[in-house]
Amino acid sequence: MIYKLEMNAHKRTPEISDVPSMTEMLRVELREFVDQFEENRDDVNTLIELFDTSNFAFLIFVALRNQGAADWRNTPEKEID
Repeated sequence: MIYKLEMNAHKRTPEISDVPSMTEMLRVELREFVDQFEENRDDVNTLIELFDTSNFAFLIFVALRNQGAADWRNTPEKEID
C-alpha cells in the first residue's frame, strides 16, 4: 500500500480532488477488487486491487483532515469501535 501511495504521490489526490470525486474513485477501485476477486482470488492482482481500495479510503481521510474535519483523536474510544 505504501509503495502504491508513493508511486502516485505526484497526483496530489487529496489536495486537488474533492471528497465526492474521491469517493467515486473509491467505488471504482472497490468494483475492480470485487471483479478481480471473483475472477481469481489467488492472483496477486487481487491484493493489489485491495491496496488501491485501502489507499483511496486513506486519501479521503487525508482530504477531510486537510479541510478541517474533526480530529478523531479527541473522540472517546467507545465511539471509534
